[in-house]
Amino acid sequence: MRRQTFPIDWRHEFAALQPFLDGRGGVVGVKYTGDRCAPNSFAETLTSVYEGRWNGQNFTAKNRDWRSLRIDRHNYKVRYLPEIRTEFMRKLELDLPGTVSTSQASGTVHIASNNTAGGDQTFETEVRYGDDDVARRWHRDEWIESLCTQLEQFLAKGHFMVILMHGSSEDQREFWESLWHGGMSGLVEKGLFLVRMIDRNDTAAGEHHRAAQPDVEISLPPELYAEQQAHAIEDIANWITRRIPTYTPEQARLLAKGRVLAHSEDLNILHGKVGFWLTKLKQQAG
Repeated sequence: MRRQTFPIDWRHEFAALQPFLDGRGGVVGVKYTGDRCAPNSFAETLTSVYEGRWNGQNFTAKNRDWRSLRIDRHNYKVRYLPEIRTEFMRKLELDLPGTVSTSQASGTVHIASNNTAGGDQTFETEVRYGDDDVARRWHRDEWIESLCTQLEQFLAKGHFMVILMHGSSEDQREFWESLWHGGMSGLVEKGLFLVRMIDRNDTAAGEHHRAAQPDVEISLPPELYAEQQAHAIEDIANWITRRIPTYTPEQARLLAKGRVLAHSEDLNILHGKVGFWLTKLKQQAG
């Protein structure tokens, strides 16, 4: 089960995303400059908010009509098309046509004259196709068409978000060429929400020439400035007072302030470790 991650600051970013969190379809580009911006934590938080229906203070009961899928080159389960297909099937409880790694077909091969067998020869043989053969592409297109049809049916009553984590043009080639332009792009008007995570530090990655251009772009800050620090302190202090009643609001604020100021210049540590820190704090309080 995916852990729920509550937002720490990111008020401006989530305000820009609010129409999509309310169910609108579209493409959003989330730009950042390296891991210090905590892109993984942002993606986890976005997933929790989208699926868990964050109301500003708590997660409401999880609604099965709000679902998402994260595609990540660093996770073998969601890197290549066959695995992505499996995850879509699991997330949406789909029944899709099978895939093939190699396709076999029988064919007639005619051997012309002047061969060592002494004359024209015709015989039946098995022709084995490779990974890029026509039959394999046909099977791929078949299950993608079925996926898009069933996803459209789901979107008629529910909501779905795809988070495409940062990757090179080659890493994302299958997604853009086969999935997106194979039918998924047409589902945006039906409510499909696509989030593109884009690392501006990775200048060698390039952008795939068929990548969808964002309707909205937001940028993750590399550090917390004064206003953002105040927001983060408030968010963490509120969590402490709600979950650990033995702490007074003043004590909770002091603890939150110390945590935020210690890691305001490295959000990857602040967001990535805060859950562990809060859990430990709760255990210590008994």
